[in-house]
Amino acid sequence: APWAFPRSPAWQANMANPQCRGPPNPNEAPIADRGPVPPTPEAFVQLHNGVAMPLMQRVDDLGKAFWAFTQANDLHGRLVGRPSAEALYNAACCLSRAVEEQVKRCRGSADGKIPGDLPLAPGSIVAPEAPPAVGAFTSARAFLDARADLAGDLLLRAIHCGGPTCPSAAHMQADADLYMLRKLRPSLFQSALQQVGPRVPSASAPC
Repeated sequence: APWAFPRSPAWQANMANPQCRGPPNPNEAPIADRGPVPPTPEAFVQLHNGVAMPLMQRVDDLGKAFWAFTQANDLHGRLVGRPSAEALYNAACCLSRAVEEQVKRCRGSADGKIPGDLPLAPGSIVAPEAPPAVGAFTSARAFLDARADLAGDLLLRAIHCGGPTCPSAAHMQADADLYMLRKLRPSLFQSALQQVGPRVPSASAPC
């Protein structure tokens, strides 16, 4: 389930190391090239909760949702100098769901296995706007493996940046959006669960 940004003045204190921010994605134009977004807390909440999360509910909009969360993360960094664990977590969910839907469309079910004969035609890719760039791969297996790896990296970054407000291990284990990540990267997922710290009462909206 999407992780809603907490509407609380304490949110600034719950961010972690600025080094969690990753490098700019080569598949997307810089924020400055996409039009300025006012660096205010209200603008961040609107972009994250009001724009990205509704897009995330539709499979055909997963790519748009991913970049909206990426923009929200960038905006958050401009606000407080640190990344947004919520945006990183939800971006990971977008990529995991895109992999799951891709396998469903080619196999009829998502059984946690990527077949080697998935087509790589541009029109057949779920969330083609989201990374990695399809043209960089010659096989669908390599493409979806790379996308799963990116989802895992984002999840780990979210945990590192989220501190005590990060979703609990139980939440992540039950989160349907992370189903394919759990299936394809069980060792990484277990490592992520072990890195989740003690929980504190959360002010976030219900998932």
